[in-house]
Amino acid sequence: EDLGVLRAAREPSEAVRRLCEALYLVTLPLTGIQAPPQSFEWKHVRALLVAQNLHETIVNYNVDKLCSAPEIRAHIKAEYLADDGPGERLTSARMRRASVSCGLVFDWISALMDEAGGRMG
Repeated sequence: EDLGVLRAAREPSEAVRRLCEALYLVTLPLTGIQAPPQSFEWKHVRALLVAQNLHETIVNYNVDKLCSAPEIRAHIKAEYLADDGPGERLTSARMRRASVSCGLVFDWISALMDEAGGRMG
């Protein structure tokens, strides 16, 4: 459980910032939010990163919540995981170059997206 790299990121690199945004988006359905925000405020993403229960949220994540948020899934896929997205595509290798923790968080998000997509058919 080394989320310290993400928690300490006050002014992260572009790749780490985008990973943190994707993590924030993945957690929105857990709060009942079904659509991505129009824009991000880093203070909201940062609040998630420093939350005491972040590790618990990750460990106990209910993928059914992500399944019930198709707009968020589509947004994550288009904005963060697609080759033709608006920013540099997030990949496991790119995130692991930033840190092992970033690589692990990316792999978790990727697995969630795959599982949610598989459940949706």
